[in-house]
Amino acid sequence: MPNDKPMKLHYFLIFISFIGILACRKEETLAGKGGHATLSITPQHHGLNIANSKVYIKYNTKNTPAYYDDSVQTILQNGIPTAVFTELTKGDYYIYGIGIDTSIMQTVKGGIPYTIENETAQTIYLPVTE
Repeated sequence: MPNDKPMKLHYFLIFISFIGILACRKEETLAGKGGHATLSITPQHHGLNIANSKVYIKYNTKNTPAYYDDSVQTILQNGIPTAVFTELTKGDYYIYGIGIDTSIMQTVKGGIPYTIENETAQTIYLPVTE
């Protein structure tokens, strides 16, 4: 009967390596619904709040996407046009807005990447341009 010790040692080392890889793996945070964060977003053009705008959000990206996961029409809160996204988790998002600047009668739009680091209520001023 051949000696089984080298084979057992080989399997043991593979097993320990596998456990080590799993233990060192960073937990990935996926952005999206299911958390406790709330984003209150106000589109602005040259510091002017843009009423009657629509704000879009894309989960798990910091780059301009081809499509968005959700959208919200702004409503007035304390006289400020605000789009509210609730129940978001920590992670990376891309936020995009479009509306009409009535002072120049032009469509304004634009987006920014945003990272939620703490699941709390957060206010964002979203810059939109011609």
